Amino acid sequence: MIEIKLNTQYPMSTTIETLKRIGVANREQKIIYPTAYIIEYDGRYFIAHFKELFKLTRGRDGELSNEDIGRVNSVAHCLVQWGIIDSIISELSSLSNFVFVLKRDRMVNEGWTVSHKFNMLEFKIWKEGRNSEN
Repeated sequence: MIEIKLNTQYPMSTTIETLKRIGVANREQKIIYPTAYIIEYDGRYFIAHFKELFKLTRGRDGELSNEDIGRVNSVAHCLVQWGIIDSIISELSSLSNFVFVLKRDRMVNEGWTVSHKFNMLEFKIWKEGRNSEN
């Protein structure tokens, strides 16, 4: 997971909406699979690959590859370049050249759909369970 500092000029919903349009695409079926999600934990914010969230919430290893790490690092790097987040606190180990960014108007006009491999409700439930233990 990559710790980040949010840009207070943008609401969290902007970051979430942008992240859902960045990932791996099936251009034939017009489906995009988001790579990364933003999470808040203990007042800190992170960009996490969906496989990291599987491991965190389900306790199972998502077999995160070097390509997966490079891809989520590239997503975080793009968010900084676009000014959506202020900075990356974690050090990035590598970047990937393969990040598909779907423009909002193209998504709507061409009938693209988003297919999430991870349900953020799982993180919310996991987090609430952790908070009730403390």
